[in-house]
Amino acid sequence: MHLTSNAIKIFAHVEKHSKFYALIVKSKVLNSFQSEICTTLKTLALEDLIAKRTDLTVDPHLLASFYSYAIYGIILEWINGGFKHSSIFMAEQLLEIIKMKRGNL
Repeated sequence: MHLTSNAIKIFAHVEKHSKFYALIVKSKVLNSFQSEICTTLKTLALEDLIAKRTDLTVDPHLLASFYSYAIYGIILEWINGGFKHSSIFMAEQLLEIIKMKRGNL
């Protein structure tokens, strides 16, 4: 499977609803929001990325959790930075990070 930045829709969604995300991140609702978004991202990772891999040497649920919290952290940084970059730039950066991880940094 070849992943492209256009395939990463999470940043476009957050950008489209940036006012909502900025409000929710800065409110006291953050803990339940974090749990909900990370659970959703973990499910997506399991369905779309990890399920198709046959070469895994780690527990798929641990890998999905790693990806979900990493993506959530990037989204938080983007929100807290005032959405300085476009969603396309953010998706491209995520792809570069994934490539670095695969190459063992």
